[in-house]
Amino acid sequence: MNVYSILKTSSGWGLYRSGSQRAKLEAQAKEDIVRMSAEILIKETASVRIFSADGSFQELRFKEGKLCS
Repeated sequence: MNVYSILKTSSGWGLYRSGSQRAKLEAQAKEDIVRMSAEILIKETASVRIFSADGSFQELRFKEGKLCS
């Protein structure tokens, strides 16, 4: 299972894979990054840790990947 975090950045919000310092995805609004991350991770089994703007933990979401038919 891949582990990702949604964190506040200097220019908005970013989706980071565990251990990476470079965002896989960026957006201006938190709602946008949450929606976009669900779309981009559609085939992955992953957990996404969502943090608030002050850096405190807010929510954990699990997502099971879809198999291609």
